[in-house]
Amino acid sequence: GLAWWLIPHYVEDGWRYLIIATSIPILFAAVYRMAFHLQSPRFLLAKRRFKEARKVLSQMAAVNRKKLSDIIPLDVELEDVIVLDEQTSDSIQHTIRNFRTLFTSTYLRRTVLIALIFTIETGSYLGSTLFLPRVLDNLTHKPYFNAFVGFLGQIPGVLLMSIIVEWRHVGRLNSLRFFTLLTVASFLLFAFIQNEVTIPVFTILIYFSAAPMVPLLYTYMSECYPTSIRVFAVSFFNNISAVAGIFIPFVSGSATSATYPWLYPVVWAGLFGCQFLLALFLNFETLGIE
Repeated sequence: GLAWWLIPHYVEDGWRYLIIATSIPILFAAVYRMAFHLQSPRFLLAKRRFKEARKVLSQMAAVNRKKLSDIIPLDVELEDVIVLDEQTSDSIQHTIRNFRTLFTSTYLRRTVLIALIFTIETGSYLGSTLFLPRVLDNLTHKPYFNAFVGFLGQIPGVLLMSIIVEWRHVGRLNSLRFFTLLTVASFLLFAFIQNEVTIPVFTILIYFSAAPMVPLLYTYMSECYPTSIRVFAVSFFNNISAVAGIFIPFVSGSATSATYPWLYPVVWAGLFGCQFLLALFLNFETLGIE
């Protein structure tokens, strides 16, 4: 959004202003990390820094309104209750074992469905964004402004997702289905109702509904697997979804047409529609499961 706002208005130095503008939040994040830095308790345990691990776990328990002493008594040392895997995390055998676990009968269905859904989501989100200014340029005289405004729709979308995803009658799966279906509807409205008023409105609605699905899927996929393979599972899905990045630019560029302005949004509506159908077959809700 910042790129599409700054670069067209400052042709010679727009890229400099973009780097400055995007560096400021990172600077604040770096200062925050240095001031309030906490190591992962898993890392601390692996390094046998048990006192620091207990401190971090106590803080985590406090946030969740619990006491660590109710789980691990104060007179019990962490090294007595934590079993550390002596194998290194980059061991070939360890990796093969984790990979096989993902495709055991217990996890096979969710592994295949999540891999397909996450690949479609990340690929379609990237693809629909890639040539958006060109599509808007074919439809309106303010393509960069409309793209920038559209991206602002991500903020309330993510906030809404973070609320309803914890509702007992909604949860992770229904939230995913809701935002996917809303994205399909938004693209179809964008495709067939095009004027100066509706274009920015539907652009906002597209990113309002599409953006929350990535963090939602990260939450869901990490809750679908036990701690022993959780990190491997998320890494596996990330790598699988990256394959879509090879083809998506070609699909996105081919669908961009001044002659058929409806083609671009219809292509992405179709892909998100496939994602919605796949989401209907997911039947493992993680909300409320310990």
